[in-house]
Amino acid sequence: MLLILAAPVATWWLVGPNPGDGLGSDPMLRPDDYDYLFHPPAIDATMERVGGWAAVAVAALGVALLVVEARHGRIDRRWWPPIVAMTLVGAIIGLSGRVMTAAVVGANIGDGFMLLFGPPVVLVLVIGSIVWSIQNLRTTTPTAH
Repeated sequence: MLLILAAPVATWWLVGPNPGDGLGSDPMLRPDDYDYLFHPPAIDATMERVGGWAAVAVAALGVALLVVEARHGRIDRRWWPPIVAMTLVGAIIGLSGRVMTAAVVGANIGDGFMLLFGPPVVLVLVIGSIVWSIQNLRTTTPTAH
């Protein structure tokens, strides 16, 4: 669960903002010189860095815990596909957040690709994860404690 929750923030932070400095003036100083599908959120640089590092650390901890649990046989391998699918959903959301808030001059083709391919891919991953999870629950035999 930690990995799935941290994936969007970690991806968003690791991708980083589009500085736009190769296009002309600094978008932070002259935002009216650029086009945006959505303006990026106004987040203090220190808070962004702390939140980003925390999300990466939580995601790494989540992966480490999953690996340890798998090695000790405490997690059924059948649960890996839904875990990976939902982690990918988080990564797609984080990437989309950066692409769709990028400073551009004119058209941002990345926005179009994210809007065209992102929702269907996310929908397939979520539905596939739900179906796989239901199937796992149906075929799991309860154990007495």
